[in-house]
Amino acid sequence: MFGGSCNARVLLPEDVIGLKVQAIANDPENRRAKDSADIVALMEARGAGLDWGRMGEFYKLFGMEAEFQRLGERYNHA
Repeated sequence: MFGGSCNARVLLPEDVIGLKVQAIANDPENRRAKDSADIVALMEARGAGLDWGRMGEFYKLFGMEAEFQRLGERYNHA
């Protein structure tokens, strides 16, 4: 179908999490439940392989450090 190869740029899981953190910060009432569940699912799937420093910067940028701390404790990255 693609002549044997296909190049596609994709986001890193940490960047997807960052976008979800931004969505929660922008509209917490409507986005928190779904996006938080998506974040947890990504962490469950990629846990130890995630760049926790990079994710921490997103949480810090949007004033959600306490939530990041709780997730870090849950996944032993506190």
